[in-house]
Amino acid sequence: MREVITMIWTITRKELLANLVTWRLTVALLFTVVLSVLATIIGSMEFSGRMRYYEGRVKQTQERLNKATVYSEVWLEITYPPEPLSILSQGVDRTIGHTAEIGVNYLDAAAGGSMGRKNDLLVSLSQIDFTTVVSLLLGLLALLLGFDGISGEREKGILRMILANPIARAKIVIAKVIGGVLSLWIPLM
Repeated sequence: MREVITMIWTITRKELLANLVTWRLTVALLFTVVLSVLATIIGSMEFSGRMRYYEGRVKQTQERLNKATVYSEVWLEITYPPEPLSILSQGVDRTIGHTAEIGVNYLDAAAGGSMGRKNDLLVSLSQIDFTTVVSLLLGLLALLLGFDGISGEREKGILRMILANPIARAKIVIAKVIGGVLSLWIPLM
């Protein structure tokens, strides 16, 4: 049993070190850092705009309530502020309603996607945020590393040498998966 664990650790270590010296991991690390910084900057600028919109709506509501002279001019308007973590991930903050108006004879809930925006077509497109960068870029990298871990070693003849050792194929695959996951943690961090 100890020999099997040692062999799994050896294969995992080899896989991790082999992935560390490839240009794929370096490029993925650079792309992840650059895109994460850009997504955070753009998300913070958008958050600032949505916060200004929220503060403007609150101010308009307060002014309207101060000017009301009769009961029919008074209605309740609930405006939700943007979520601070929407800088990193838009999530439901983009899709839920941000305002609701309750009057004497009506209830109106505004759609959340157009909060202060003029172009509704851009709202329907996918937003690039930190979670999109992580899921797309690191998903592609995981696919490349996993494919190269088995097929690349088969082409080079290294897999044949590994299979000559007394270890089950499933444990070799497990060791390669562990090495690939450890390799993906570098750009993820």
